[in-house]
Amino acid sequence: MNKRLLLAGPLALAIAMSPLQTMTATAQTEQSVVINEVESNGDPVGDWIELHNTDIVNSFDISGWSFVDNDPTHTPYYFPEGTIVESGGYISFYTESTGGFGLGGNDSVTLFDGEGRIVDFVDWNGHAETTLGRFPGEDPEWAVTGEGSRNGINVPAGEREEIANATLPYHDIAITDLNLGGDFAIEDMSGADFDASGRAWVVNNDAGDIYLLDHDVDTDTYTPAGHWQVTYPGGTGTPDGEGIAVTSDGSIYLATERNNDDKSTSRPSVLRFDAPTGTSGQLTATQEWDLSGFTGVIGANSGLETITQLEGDIFAVGVEGTGEVIVVDLSEQEPAHIQTFQSEFQGVMAMDYNASTRTLHVLCDEVCEGASQFLTWDGTALTEADDRIYARPANLGNFANEGYASHTAQGACIDGTQTTYTNHLWADDSVYGGISLRSAQEIVTTDSCGDVPADDDRNQTSGSTTGFAAGSAVGALSAGILGVFGIMGALGGILQQVLAAFPALKQFIRF
Repeated sequence: MNKRLLLAGPLALAIAMSPLQTMTATAQTEQSVVINEVESNGDPVGDWIELHNTDIVNSFDISGWSFVDNDPTHTPYYFPEGTIVESGGYISFYTESTGGFGLGGNDSVTLFDGEGRIVDFVDWNGHAETTLGRFPGEDPEWAVTGEGSRNGINVPAGEREEIANATLPYHDIAITDLNLGGDFAIEDMSGADFDASGRAWVVNNDAGDIYLLDHDVDTDTYTPAGHWQVTYPGGTGTPDGEGIAVTSDGSIYLATERNNDDKSTSRPSVLRFDAPTGTSGQLTATQEWDLSGFTGVIGANSGLETITQLEGDIFAVGVEGTGEVIVVDLSEQEPAHIQTFQSEFQGVMAMDYNASTRTLHVLCDEVCEGASQFLTWDGTALTEADDRIYARPANLGNFANEGYASHTAQGACIDGTQTTYTNHLWADDSVYGGISLRSAQEIVTTDSCGDVPADDDRNQTSGSTTGFAAGSAVGALSAGILGVFGIMGALGGILQQVLAAFPALKQFIRF
């Protein structure tokens, strides 16, 4: 069975453990038209809402009605004159192309009639694996559907097959919530990466902000160390930075979906920035590579979600709306397409590359319950490392993790020992429980370190020097022993002279 089909299949288990458990719905007026289904995590086009006319006899004119999400700054979308919902029928609207806004993991939709009265309302906490659908007469009335069915009858969830069939080596690792202050208690933290020195970089996709965190590996603590705003080349616009990669020279590459000054228009591109200086300010992109020719037509909120450097100017980017991993060469002004790999997930939300093993870790978010897979890069193409789908760590909740990074580093030499750690960092777009970043750390090795005795140093050398050192040591030991016996002999002679002078002392001395 194609594992990707499992991810679009029905869902019944784990809903009680999911953030979706707080979902509610309330109708405020007696109308036959209701909100019937919501796609908050984007199909290949984008987020959408569906309305249903429950009257199976009469059609209903909703001209002048409107809907809006939970952001009070957004202008509601008003249905144009002549908008009819047929009797018993369905009608849907892509929110980005109509209302100019997307639907988040913690969001809502409110439907108003022509006089501004609330007709229907639904809210949720956490994206659904498929869609959220209304099931009248059921408890709960709103639930995760078996599959999206835009403009059609909702499909109920059935018995669910497990997505994952394997566990990560660090499956049982302890997870730590990072409380780093107000800048990190907001939504939209997305991509994450470690640079060569082990500092962590995180991007916020709404405000176009990049954050730098210093990391003490011995205490596994993170400290904010920098904050920059980013713009497109020329110093204009607010890039929706979803993924971040930091190269060995400190350059920053961002995977972006759109210009947040025009949220209804898709703009899947990679931006490059010179290494930041100081601790704050504005970063202007030195170059932009347009990848729309490689992604095809996608929604404004369904584009490039993550990026990682494979080698040199070759990067891999993940696409939220299709689940594709696209490998590109960015060495020239125009991007060169190397490969498009279809992952096992409906959306690729984070990636992490290990250059020493040449493996690419590809992750989905809460839509796939945090499942992941591994690919191998051979210098020319990506292939599946194995046929397994890995579950998220046991102690990591089913959060909207849109960023993940790992880094192996040595701690300080303390009391003659030095520990090598692998550090893990996750970025939660929905800031569940007020936490946007979570970390974990595993011990790889613990070795001796620091100064060693000079003799040990000599004994660890090679060739004739070792034999010479060993002979010198034996000679020194022999001389020492002979010296001791010489001293003992001298003392014995003196003692004999004393006894001769004082014979009475012999009764107190025993040899």
